[in-house]
Amino acid sequence: MLAAVGGSAHCLEALDLGGCTVLSADAVATAAEARVRRRERGSADLTRGCDASGVLVHLSLNNVPALGDACLVALKEHCADSLESLDLSWCRAVSDNGVGALVDAAPRLQRLTVWGCSQLTNRFYEGHSREHLRVVGRSI
Repeated sequence: MLAAVGGSAHCLEALDLGGCTVLSADAVATAAEARVRRRERGSADLTRGCDASGVLVHLSLNNVPALGDACLVALKEHCADSLESLDLSWCRAVSDNGVGALVDAAPRLQRLTVWGCSQLTNRFYEGHSREHLRVVGRSI
């Protein structure tokens, strides 16, 4: 499904996968890790929006229960430079380390939404390097 979305989008700027409770963490991580090979092989995927021809700016992964740190690592490696807003609300498998690493690597990230992420602690909230990041839904 994610490959089809990316393959049909010429300039993917926003993607809302919120509420996709049957979406596996592996599917999200695989899509985020896949390299864009449009010029080489004519194929594309979710991260097509992360290359120079189309920038992924807004991403909602709200309520994807299986989403965890492996997905955040893939997003960090392939999309962090362009993200301006990210919604991880109700993704309870992410940790302080995973969210913190992604946030630290995302220079344009202005808004992070974390409603229901009660596993995030002051270690994340006070430990990341993004001084002007607006965190919405902080539970502590």
